[in-house]
Order: sequence, then structure tokens, then C-alpha cells
Amino acid sequence: MTAAADQRIHSATRRHVRCRVGVVTPFLYPGGAEQATLDVLGGLDPERFKIVGTAVTTGSMNLEMMSRRYEELAPVVHGREEAIRLTSRCDVVLCWGVNVGSFLPHAGRSPAVVMASHSTSEMPYATFTQARSSPFVDRFVAVSRAALSSIPPDRRADTLIIHHAVDPNRIHATRSRAEVLGAWGIDPGRMIIGALGRIAPEKRPQRFVDVVAALPQDFVGVMVGAGLMADKVRTYAERV
Repeated sequence: MTAAADQRIHSATRRHVRCRVGVVTPFLYPGGAEQATLDVLGGLDPERFKIVGTAVTTGSMNLEMMSRRYEELAPVVHGREEAIRLTSRCDVVLCWGVNVGSFLPHAGRSPAVVMASHSTSEMPYATFTQARSSPFVDRFVAVSRAALSSIPPDRRADTLIIHHAVDPNRIHATRSRAEVLGAWGIDPGRMIIGALGRIAPEKRPQRFVDVVAALPQDFVGVMVGAGLMADKVRTYAERV
């Protein structure tokens, strides 16, 4: 965090005013970046922080399910102009996957900007948006050491690596194995290989299908998730 940005945050604290936090994101999709940001917002101390809202800059790939979860915390608005308005009301802006320079200079004030890197340099879009945003970003955060590669080289030394955590309350069993396999129509005697995640090109979901297809017949694969390639992967699995 730059000294100026740090001063703005501490100034609000000294005045006993809650630090105002907003989010700017390219879309709201059931992916890791959206979930990680949602977890950060949900973990903020409400006595110290006020969540102003979330601005979604594009109209594509927005699912009502994820929007509703964000709206439980604060309003969700759409478009560049709304991103500018939201930013003008914040002390801190959390973002990922957006060109910060497209909205921050027009906000009339300079909140502290924290940009998260969720992808490696294999994702050209991540590398592009983070390079364009770098002059306006106070601190980069990478979710893994690999995710450092999409951050501009001159910013990597002061980038914080904050790994995703696991909330055990989310992964405890609510139904028995027999109930789940029955709902899926799978023989309880078979070996199950599961894949959980967003079904998108960068995840290479067909590889999972190929691996399961190469195993003996007593193995069966189950893929759980949503994404742009869901129908394509389903068709591919039926063919293989």
C-alpha cells in the first residue's frame, strides 16, 4: 500500500468513520475470483468497514445466483459509469480483471486500490488488464506464487501472496454417500473421481474426461460446476 493510500485509510479510522469499501469486477460468475472476493467482504469487521457496493463493468457472464449473494452484502450496479460513481464513494476499492484506468481517473477522488491476480501469464487478459492498471494500483495481491507471473515485473517484489483458504463449514457432508450416488444414478460399488470448478477453456475440462475414459470400467467421473464450456464438455463426455 502506498503511503498516501495508507494515510487515507488511517485518517478515516482516527475520525471513527468506517472505512468505505467497494468492489469493481468484470462480471459475477460462479468462479474462484468471485468467491474469494465475496469471502473477503464477508470477513470484514462491520464496526470498522462499510461495504458500499459492487460495480460490474461488463454485461456478459453475470449469473443471478452470484449477484444475489453479493446483493446480500451491498447493492450491485452495472456499467462503467456506475463503476465511476461507486469509486467516488470509497476509501478502498478491491478489483480484479478490470482496467482500473478506465474508471478511477474519472471518479474525482483517489481511493486506495487493491488488485488481485487470480491467473498466470497464460491468461493474456489478466496480464493485459494488470499492466494497464498498474499505475493506479496501490497494492497487488496474488492468490498463489504462480499468479505472480501475470503481474507487471516491476510490481512483483511488493505483491502480497495470500492463498485461498478453506472454510470447513462449507465442505461437511449434508447427505450420505448412498443418497448422493442414488441421485446421480451411479452404482455404489463403482470408484468415483470428482472434479469441482468452473468449466472454462483455461481449466481444460476435456482433460478430466480423457483421464476418466482411460481408466478401467469400474471408475466413473463426476464433474460439478458451471461455465461457458459446460454443454460442450457434456457432449464431449457422451461421445468419449
